[in-house]
Amino acid sequence: MTRDEAVARIKEGLEFRVGTGSDAAIVSRLVEAQRHLELGRTLPNFLVQEDQVLVATAGSAAVDLPVGFIREVEGEGFHYFDVIEDEEVRLEKVSVVEARSRFMDTDPGRPIAYVLRKATMLFYPERDISYSMTWSYYKQAALLTTNIENVWLLHNPDVLIGYAGWKMALDLVNEKAAARFERLFNIAWSGGFAHDIERERDNDPVYMGGRL
Repeated sequence: MTRDEAVARIKEGLEFRVGTGSDAAIVSRLVEAQRHLELGRTLPNFLVQEDQVLVATAGSAAVDLPVGFIREVEGEGFHYFDVIEDEEVRLEKVSVVEARSRFMDTDPGRPIAYVLRKATMLFYPERDISYSMTWSYYKQAALLTTNIENVWLLHNPDVLIGYAGWKMALDLVNEKAAARFERLFNIAWSGGFAHDIERERDNDPVYMGGRL
């Protein structure tokens, strides 16, 4: 579903009581809805960027976070294979204070820890060579400032439509429409959340009374 199709769906939910002059306001509500959802504690799996490669060059310079970075995926932090030691290395996430205390006088070598800052990452100790590390993280969807289909509208359009339509209906003091859009959002959000849970559980080892 494209952005303009979502706008048309919201107009339908508003019983066509708004014309093309309201399109910009509806688009603004869609953008707001996406921003609010991507700041939430629970994020959908379709925002995950899986097994991304990040190159940390030799030295101690900070590495920029990817554009649109929201947060890391639990259990899929930085790791790489050390061909010299013939082993996989999984980096430990530490605070700035701990990193400076532990690695202040450490010689350059392979990275074993990292610090996540506002817009950058720091790796410790100072890298002796370049390292290609793999990780997964949540990334913001493309903004609906143009008529595109972003991942929200591809995988669960009713979440954005319900949220944005609810906000638009409140602006118009249309309580009936607001209630319909709120119900649409709740059904779509809970359904998408349940889908993600079941997707993760599929083919998990099962034992009597529960799962491994």
